[in-house]
Amino acid sequence: MTVRRSAFLLLLMAVALASALTVLPARWLLIALPASWPVALVDASGSVWRGQALVAIGPSGLRRTLPKPVIWQWQWDGGTGPALIARHPMLAGPLPLTVGWRGIQIGAQQARLPASLLAVAGAPLNSIDPSGDLHLSWPDLLLRALPENGPLLTMQWNQAASGRVRVHPLGSYRVAVARQPGGMTTLQLQTLQGQLQLEGQGHHTHSQGWRFDGTAQPATSAEPAVREALAPLLRLIGQREDKIVRLRYPYPNTP
Repeated sequence: MTVRRSAFLLLLMAVALASALTVLPARWLLIALPASWPVALVDASGSVWRGQALVAIGPSGLRRTLPKPVIWQWQWDGGTGPALIARHPMLAGPLPLTVGWRGIQIGAQQARLPASLLAVAGAPLNSIDPSGDLHLSWPDLLLRALPENGPLLTMQWNQAASGRVRVHPLGSYRVAVARQPGGMTTLQLQTLQGQLQLEGQGHHTHSQGWRFDGTAQPATSAEPAVREALAPLLRLIGQREDKIVRLRYPYPNTP
């Protein structure tokens, strides 16, 4: 009898919670997301259960708002429990966010974004006026506890360009963020093709935040006119050492 009563109470609580979500205004989600997150909601409408809002990407003070709203609706997945299904024109398909006892899990997905959003990363990207196309992809991720080993995010910058130089495009580049055994997060930058060659590695620790060390230089096949045109951009992004430009960026730790 006690087990039945407990199950009945849990059912009533679930029904009450679902009923509340259908009437709670969507703007409540604006204050529910932590301020330290790189994603924020703007101008939400509808309800917590089904609504829409503009999405702002980047750290506080540098955020940029995507032009079209994200639309969401909660649904029940018999295998995993309640899930929020988000849709946006820049996503390759529906993005599930599943709520469980372990925390919130984000489903694997891909997204295409304008490269101008790179400016939210701060210096030097915010000073080079970036343009082109970004292709992002990520695996299933549990927000509460990132995997101990494996990929976190892959970003490819295609048809990369800068408003500071007349070389268009500069090239195509890939950034891979992954977790390594021991809990360290690493970043690998490589050039896929182009007139500007970028390479480098970075890592993140709780005590020091992000550290990145890389190089930038014209491609060996670049003509003298191209090398001359790239010079102002190279001066913006790093310090010259012999025939290359060194990219060293210490970032402060963020919560």
